[in-house]
Amino acid sequence: MKTSLLASLLALLLCAESHCQDIGYFLPEKKLRVTVTYQLNGYALQRLSGDQQEILDRRFEVTIAEDIQVEEIIVPDRNRYFQLSLPQQLPKGGARFGWSIKLDRNGILTGWNASREPIAAAVISGGIGLIANLLTGFTGLQGVLPVPSEAAYKIVTTQKITVTEIVDIPAGGISGKVVAVPQLDTIVTNALVEMPSVSISVTDMSTGTPATKDETTRSTDAIYYIAPKHYRLLVTVNANGLVENAHVIDHILLVPQHGQLRRIAISELFKGRKSASISVDPTTGQLLTWQYTRDGNTKTDLAEINKQLESLNKSISGVMAAQHQKLKQEVARLELEAEMRELKQKLQD
Repeated sequence: MKTSLLASLLALLLCAESHCQDIGYFLPEKKLRVTVTYQLNGYALQRLSGDQQEILDRRFEVTIAEDIQVEEIIVPDRNRYFQLSLPQQLPKGGARFGWSIKLDRNGILTGWNASREPIAAAVISGGIGLIANLLTGFTGLQGVLPVPSEAAYKIVTTQKITVTEIVDIPAGGISGKVVAVPQLDTIVTNALVEMPSVSISVTDMSTGTPATKDETTRSTDAIYYIAPKHYRLLVTVNANGLVENAHVIDHILLVPQHGQLRRIAISELFKGRKSASISVDPTTGQLLTWQYTRDGNTKTDLAEINKQLESLNKSISGVMAAQHQKLKQEVARLELEAEMRELKQKLQD
């Protein structure tokens, strides 16, 4: 108890001395926005009664006439909010650093001492293929459906209905959920020939050990990021005209909110007195880059440079001393040689 209290007081003291500033940020959560455009055709079976047309029966058909659109949208993960304590200088060495935290407009971490261009939302499009008119079996009906009586069904109204739905991605995935259902009047619903639908499945593709739970105590001296989880997205169109069912989208999703939480301690970033920068993908929460740049403005670096200069001076002095000694030896050799010549000359005389 005393040890933990002492450690807490020490941390507060260091923080106070270093003028800490707390920055809050979120990690991302991914959702799906599904957009479906329906074509509503209204038919009437009419009979001429005097000078007026009498409506004997009505029929409606709904088909999906345009490509299915699935958009990956990013929102802040309210379960993964962190605070980072940024000291203006580190406790050891007296080094001062300029901090730069980059968040997007939703408060999601995108970079630290780094910049990154925003990523546009990814739109996945799925073609629906052949659509046939349900009343006739022909595509693009503009005419009349023959019936046993003299009357005929004719198109009397047509309109498009666009439906958008936001879909959450649970940890266990989604199994054949029908989405983006149009809201129709009761009269239309009762007179429908058949109603098409769009269903989505999101299947966990991970194998091996399950993801570890988030730590309950979140450190303020670390940067958090995510190892996102892989899911398979399958979008199916059902009962659309002559098409009973068709897979229109088969896509791999990187889902951050169910991925493993990772962290990098600030102390690890500054080992060896280096400035550091990281960038995080705002759509997946995963670490993109981690760079180090040598910073020569710390006392430690200056001391290291001084040591290197002293060593260099010693080396130069050693070389000069060796050269001086060699010169002295050469002078002594020449003097001895001169003396030997004088002695030879005297002996000859």
